[in-house]
Amino acid sequence: MTECTFFLNFHSLRRGQQRDFSLGLLNGKGIPASRHLPALRAIGEAARAWAEPASSVKEEPAPSATLIETREISDYLYSDGSLNQSRLRLHLGWLSSEGAVRRLSCQPGAVVAGPCLFGREELLRAMRLELKAGHSLSLRAPRRFGKTSLLYALKADASASMTPVPCELWGITSPEEFVCEIMFRLWEERDRRKAQCLRERIRKELSAAQPDVAAWTKKAEAVIPRNGAVLLLDEFSEFLRSLRESKRIGEFVRWLADSLRRGRFQVACASSRAEAWILRSRKLELPKEIVPMNVPPLNRGRAAELMEELCYSEGISLCPTDVPKLLDLMGEGIPYFIHMAVQAWKSLLSQQPSPEDVYYRGLLGPAGYNLLREFQRLPTRYPPAQQKGAHAILDALSWGAAQEARLRRLYKKRVGGDDDFRDSLERLGEDWLIRKTSKTEYAFSSKILQDFWRNYPHQVAR
Repeated sequence: MTECTFFLNFHSLRRGQQRDFSLGLLNGKGIPASRHLPALRAIGEAARAWAEPASSVKEEPAPSATLIETREISDYLYSDGSLNQSRLRLHLGWLSSEGAVRRLSCQPGAVVAGPCLFGREELLRAMRLELKAGHSLSLRAPRRFGKTSLLYALKADASASMTPVPCELWGITSPEEFVCEIMFRLWEERDRRKAQCLRERIRKELSAAQPDVAAWTKKAEAVIPRNGAVLLLDEFSEFLRSLRESKRIGEFVRWLADSLRRGRFQVACASSRAEAWILRSRKLELPKEIVPMNVPPLNRGRAAELMEELCYSEGISLCPTDVPKLLDLMGEGIPYFIHMAVQAWKSLLSQQPSPEDVYYRGLLGPAGYNLLREFQRLPTRYPPAQQKGAHAILDALSWGAAQEARLRRLYKKRVGGDDDFRDSLERLGEDWLIRKTSKTEYAFSSKILQDFWRNYPHQVAR
């Protein structure tokens, strides 16, 4: 093993917690002394600035703590040799608060678990406080904002007083199937084969009685644990949409409201803004025991930190301006898009791409198309006439913001009437495709989706 050039030994008292740790710096890549010695001095100065006044730090030839993290000097340098101070501070913060530097990996679309769930610490803390207070949650955000990862983070909270039950509701179209899904998830980790058998047995029992409300509600009472069950309901708004189409949404929402009122269990739902629209369309409301919580994009600083960590993990060498330039092109800091960007960057590495190359040839290129087209397919769930009208609206907005009056004319021309125009605008907004920029003006909600729709306007099923 390459010897450490030196150790930064910390005695930390941050946030009222004492933690001593040592950060060893290696020169395993053979950076010449003319570069690595100034870098070491800059790292030492930045570490001392981070430590004051809550901690102390000494540069020494050996570690002084049992908690030791070793990193390459190059991990904290940009390609021009300058110090990446924000990354150093991020790593020192992790060592001080968590005892280790997180290892993030680039996985567009995958559920992000444990410490890899980056930038959501405060939101996750708020979720846990609400559940501890006995409330239920509905996480509101568009697709790919990380709601599922937040739900799965709650699985780690299992205890004698709390039983998280993760339930995937995509494709579940009836209350009976909902009960079967809960039974399957309760048994899956203990005995998957038995879980499948129990699910099939309950499905047969309830299929004979369908759509008997008393039958499925009685079975739900028997199936759901009575001691601190928290149902983690993924794709909740899609489930409500299916129930609305089968005209069974009312019986489910009334049962859910009654169960929550009695304290029978709690729920944490991954939903969307469409949830409210779906319920209103049937003159229903979300049970008052469920607290809506918005899942926002990452702020600019956290988005930059996430992109830099992913780039380093994928072996991408950065200039100081690379990440800011790419984030300027992308717009809002949506984790899914950030993972996509890093993946696109890696695929172009042999061509030494600029941030503009990563955005236009990577994110908006053929590889990006496969990951982004799911957003373009959202209007295909609308009634046929509204599908055509929605595409007319999106085609116009892909070239820039537009006044409502102009959008109405285009909608009417494409559909042959404008009776559903307002409803289509609302649905596009609930699906996070468009947003209001003023009282009478609309625009795409995301710069990436706007540019993508403009590049591929005719590759969407109409």
